[in-house]
Amino acid sequence: MRKLAFFPTPYLDEDFRSVIFRYHLRAGNSEFFTTNLELFNTRTEKNPHIPRNLTFFLNRLPIGHELSLERILDYNTLWPLAKPFLTMEQIEQSMQEIRNGVEGARNFAVKQLSMTQLRILAPSIRYCPQCLIEDFDRFGECYVHRSHQIYPLKVCPLHQMLLISKCPMCGVELTKERGKRLLVTPNCSLGHTISSSTPISNHDSLSNISFFEDAQTIMESSHNIDRQMVLTRFQLAMVNKGYTFISGKMKKKELIRDIERSLVEEKSTEYDQYYDFDIRRIQFILHEKWNIQSLSLYLFLMRFLSGSVKEFLYGQISEAVPLPFSSLPRECVNKICPDYSKLVIKKCKREILFGNVLRGIFTCPTCGCTYQKRWALETGENQVASIINRGQLWESKFIELYTLGYNYQEISRELKTQRQQIIKWMERFQYERISSNPIIINEDEHEHEHAIRELLLGAGETAAGRRLNQNRLNYCRNKITKAIESGSGLRRRDINKLSPSAYIWLMKYDREWMERVLPKRILPGRYKDWQSIDHELAQRVREVAEKIYTENPAKRIARYVIINACAKTDKFHLITSSTKLPNAWAVVLQYEESKDDYLIRCVPVLVERMKMQRGNDTNVTLQSILSSRRPYHGCSLRVRCEIIKILQGMGFQDVERGMDQYLLPYNYRKKST
Repeated sequence: MRKLAFFPTPYLDEDFRSVIFRYHLRAGNSEFFTTNLELFNTRTEKNPHIPRNLTFFLNRLPIGHELSLERILDYNTLWPLAKPFLTMEQIEQSMQEIRNGVEGARNFAVKQLSMTQLRILAPSIRYCPQCLIEDFDRFGECYVHRSHQIYPLKVCPLHQMLLISKCPMCGVELTKERGKRLLVTPNCSLGHTISSSTPISNHDSLSNISFFEDAQTIMESSHNIDRQMVLTRFQLAMVNKGYTFISGKMKKKELIRDIERSLVEEKSTEYDQYYDFDIRRIQFILHEKWNIQSLSLYLFLMRFLSGSVKEFLYGQISEAVPLPFSSLPRECVNKICPDYSKLVIKKCKREILFGNVLRGIFTCPTCGCTYQKRWALETGENQVASIINRGQLWESKFIELYTLGYNYQEISRELKTQRQQIIKWMERFQYERISSNPIIINEDEHEHEHAIRELLLGAGETAAGRRLNQNRLNYCRNKITKAIESGSGLRRRDINKLSPSAYIWLMKYDREWMERVLPKRILPGRYKDWQSIDHELAQRVREVAEKIYTENPAKRIARYVIINACAKTDKFHLITSSTKLPNAWAVVLQYEESKDDYLIRCVPVLVERMKMQRGNDTNVTLQSILSSRRPYHGCSLRVRCEIIKILQGMGFQDVERGMDQYLLPYNYRKKST
C-alpha cells in the first residue's frame, strides 16, 4: 500500500475533523470526497467526528508518524466520554466500524454521540473567539477544539467566553455543513473578524467549569470503568440513599420527588449546567440494555447521589442495607457449556419469596441454563445453586444421546450430570413420547396440534436405531397423495397447509419419496420478465432525470443523484440488478452530468450572485468567473469558450480582458500584429 507523503500532527485538544480538514487544504483536493477516498477508502463527502476504516488510514500514514487508533480516539474524539455508558454489543459494533467499516447508511459510532442518543456531541461545530485569536497567533492557523464540542457545555473552559457557531456580526455559519469547511483564520466567510463574544456571569462560569470537570473525569477514567461497573455503583448508591427496595426495584417516585426538590430549592451553581434532560428517563438508569440518552442526567445523578463524579466512581459506598445479589457478573454452572465457570451472566432477576427472603435467577446467554440462589436479610446469600432449567444445549444433547441408544450411565458421563437426574429426564421423555403417540390421536383434531405431537414422537425415532412404523408410513403417504390430487397447480407450501403433520413427518423420515412426488421447487425471481421491467423502468428514470434538470439543483447531477430520486423499488432494482437492466442504466448514464456541463450550467447563477454582491453595473469577465470559485481554476477550454458565449449573450463587454492569451480558447485569442 502506497504511503502518504505527509500528514499533519494534531494540536493539543484538536478535534479529529480539524486534523482531516488541515490535510484536505494541504493536499489541494477540490472535493472532500477525494480526501476521504485517499485517507479512509470511503466514498462520502462528510467529515465525521469519528471516521470509519481507521485501519486503512493508519496503514497509509508516513513512516515514523506517532498516531495510533487509541491515541486518536482518546485525545481527538469524544469517544472516551461515551464508552463507559455503552453496552458491550454497542462498543463492539462501534469499534468494528471504526476499524474496518466502509459502508452503511449512518456512522454507528457517531450515532452514539449524537443528540438522539447520549447527547454528547454538539449538533454544530463551535469556537471560542479568544482561542481562535491565540491559535492563529501561535500556529498561523485556527483549529477546532475537542472540549468545545461537548454538549451542553456553553462556555470555553479556559477563557470563560461563550462558544459560538455563527459570526457575531453578520450571523453567517462559521462552518460548512458536515464539516467540509472549517475556520483557518479568525474570520467568517464574509471577512468579519471574530474578536469578541457575549459576556457571561460568574454563575454561568462556575456551572460550566463544574460540568467540564465532571466530563474530564469520565474521559480520564474511560479505560478503568465500563457500563456494568457504572450500573453497579448506581445500585449501591441508591441502596445507601434509600431509593431502592430490598428486591432491587427502584423507588422511582421518591427519587424523582427529591431530585425536583433539589433542583427547585438549592438552585446552586453546581447543578445549573445539568438541566438539559428529561427527569422521566430516570426509570431507565438501572436497565441492562437501555440508555437514558442523556450524558447530563448521568452526571447529575452521580453528583446527586455521591457529591461528585470522582467520589461516585472511586469512593467507598457504605451500604446501610446490603443489595441482594449485587456481585455481577456470575458464572455458568452447566458443565458442558463452552462458557462453564466463566463470568458471562450479567443480569439478575430478583423475586420476593416470603418475608425478607428473596431469590435471584440467573440465565446463561450461551447455553440457556437457568439456576437460582436464595438470599435472606439475616444470613445473606446462600451459596448453593439449584437448577431451574438446564437450557437448550443440554436438552438437545440429551435427546441426541437418548435416540442413539445410550443408557443412563453413559448419558450421565457425557453430560456430566448425576445419574438420578438423568433417570428423571428419561422417564419424563418417555412419558412425553407415550402421551404424544398418534395412535390415540383423533383424526378430527386440529392439524397444528397433530403436527406438534408428530414432532415430539419423531424426536425419539431414528433410522439407525428404530424401524419406522409401516402403518404410519402408509397413512402419511396416502394423506400427501390425496393432497396432491385435490387440485392442479399446487405448490409445496399449499400441500404443507393441507396436511402439515404428514408433510413434516415424511420430510424428516422419507424425504426421498417426498422429493419424487412433490412438485419441483420454484426459485424466487425465476419468472420475472426483466425485459418489460427494463423498458418501463427506463421510461420512469427518464422522467425523473428530466424533472431534476428542470429544478436546476445546486449540486452536480451525478448518477447517484438520479438513482436516489427514483422510487424505492426502482432504486433497489437499479442497484441490485444492474446487469439485467441495460436500457434503464443507459438512460441514467445519458442524463448523468459531466463536470464541464455542471460548471457551464452554474455560470448564470454565479453571475447573478456576483451582481448582487458587487452591483448591477459590474462587468463580469471570464477572469472574474475563473477566480471566483476553485472548480473553475483548471477548467477545460470548452468550458472557457462556453463561459465567454454566455457572458456575451448576457450583454457583458470585453469578457476576455485581462486573460493570458494561452489560457483563452483558440477562437478568442487576439491576432498578433
